Amino acid sequence: MTLSKFDTKVESELIDLTAWKLPIPWEIDIIEPELHFYASGKADPVKAPYTKDPDQLLEDLTSAGYLGKKTSKIIFITHGFENDITTEWLPQMKDEIFKVDPEALVVLLGWGGGANINVLKYAQAAANTQTVAKWFREYLSSIRTSFSDDIFLWGIGHSLGAHLLGLAGRQSQAFNRITGLDPAGPSFEKVNQENRLCNTDAKVVDVIHTDGYDTVFDPGDWFAPVNHYGTLIPLGTIDFYPNFGYRQPGISHFKIAESHHRSIDLFIWSIGNPGRFMTNAVLDGIPAYESPVEKVKYDTETVDMGFHFDTNHNGLFYMETNGAVPWTNELKDDECVGWGWPFKSGCVIS
Repeated sequence: MTLSKFDTKVESELIDLTAWKLPIPWEIDIIEPELHFYASGKADPVKAPYTKDPDQLLEDLTSAGYLGKKTSKIIFITHGFENDITTEWLPQMKDEIFKVDPEALVVLLGWGGGANINVLKYAQAAANTQTVAKWFREYLSSIRTSFSDDIFLWGIGHSLGAHLLGLAGRQSQAFNRITGLDPAGPSFEKVNQENRLCNTDAKVVDVIHTDGYDTVFDPGDWFAPVNHYGTLIPLGTIDFYPNFGYRQPGISHFKIAESHHRSIDLFIWSIGNPGRFMTNAVLDGIPAYESPVEKVKYDTETVDMGFHFDTNHNGLFYMETNGAVPWTNELKDDECVGWGWPFKSGCVIS
């Protein structure tokens, strides 16, 4: 029998936990964030501790050949809760980016001193995004001042990292694009909305939702303080809802946060597979915190979720994915319905 949390005490307890108020953020000297700058063809990164002066850092990067007149794009990548700069997916994403965009400068932002802390201190990690964002904005502002509009600044953040980048973008007005990979839901849905990613934090904000609130009780929920780690709430100029934004296919019932991390898997795969997440299915409504929209309609616009997203589009888009790689099936030419409707996702667009 399927048990709905709407009819249980468990449901109300889970909702209460998502309304955690944030404590006072830690000081930057406790968190000690760092930036690692990578350039294709360079053996070692330039590592900048949190104490590095932003202007001096730019001089060092220029003299070392990491920054120059040919630099047209800088991509910042950061993690979320219980992760740090050694987290495995960070270099994986970096390496995939260099395969398709070797001219880009890729920067890993690590803040493990404020994020990779006791699992019971999630609210503290959520609050610490404010401290790191305030610190990071100085580097963004310095880059933007030095390069004006000649350089494209893009931030990619998972979970709490998405909110961190949003705050830094809001305070610096430096980002051209922010990509939120399943931005954290707990502590940001019912409270603290002013500290979460917003569609005005960059010129373009694209969001991939994979672990929003699930109305059906899952046995794995007994082992976690909440039943979702992302959010269904639209936060970007464009929001993507693979499989309606929650309970991703192929996940284990007892593996905590697997749907939450699916956003990372999908995005990394999109880098080397342009056109495979193309869709023109849009949600027929606006999702709310506890209310997924599971009806779609079809638009004349088609968009490609992930790395190769055309930043001229907006809306709330749906697509169905597989439970493992390949995340979408490569359809034959006669299965692609072109630009009409319905459009089958997975077509490779040349």
